[in-house]
Amino acid sequence: MRHDVAICYPHPNDVGHNFHQSFSHFLAYDFANGQRLGPWLAMRCGAGGLVEARNQITHDFLELDSKVEWMWWQDVDMGFAPWHLDRLLKVADPTDRPIVGALCFAWKETTLDGLNGFYCVPRPTIYDWIEHEDGHKRFTGKAEWPRDEVIQVAGTGTGSLLIHRSVMEAIAETADSEGEWFDRLRGSDGKRLGEDISFCVRATAKGFPIHVDTGLKTNHLKDIWVDERIFDQHLVMAQVLAQMEANGELEEPAEQPTGNRTQRRAKART
Repeated sequence: MRHDVAICYPHPNDVGHNFHQSFSHFLAYDFANGQRLGPWLAMRCGAGGLVEARNQITHDFLELDSKVEWMWWQDVDMGFAPWHLDRLLKVADPTDRPIVGALCFAWKETTLDGLNGFYCVPRPTIYDWIEHEDGHKRFTGKAEWPRDEVIQVAGTGTGSLLIHRSVMEAIAETADSEGEWFDRLRGSDGKRLGEDISFCVRATAKGFPIHVDTGLKTNHLKDIWVDERIFDQHLVMAQVLAQMEANGELEEPAEQPTGNRTQRRAKART
């Protein structure tokens, strides 16, 4: 038993079914496979209190025994596999990869749809630091990324993010003058960055690289305006998938780690 990871999650009154089921399955898996999970650091907050909640959870984490090396941020509207934490820990390293995220997606509103809603597109929370035409550099989401690889990035979100204690300790050394871990900074254009990107700026300034394992999947529960355009897109996709299946081109789901008795029993019941 190691108990060297604290799971950290601010939450509203409700949590997603995908998170609840995923966390339940994870607990069973972790109990049978090393028991890496230690303290639970959860804090209820409203939308306007997210920064304060993340900072308070980090304060609480640093007051834990130093044997709890890692904090695992996991949003409560996201689903993940039972072995999700094992994969993060396998990729992470206190020196070379002290910050590792999973492949997460945001739902970005683009333009008005003419019916008082928005056209929306999914975007991975994988960001480059790019100079734009107006001369300002901004964190810009990738439209393409290497699949099933561990890549270094300029920034990522906190939807599913593993962070080593040393990162938070280093940022805390300058917290009085530069704000706490998740206090929102301003970009070069004067606009405030999100609390997650602000953390990435602080971590990078301290010399800590940020990585994303694009082979570690999650889902994200989001609202969507459904219309004929969305239907047509999914109809085309269904036709493409059916043709790929007929041609034997669809990949089988990744095998679960061996020794996962909980998941083998669950599979046998399906």
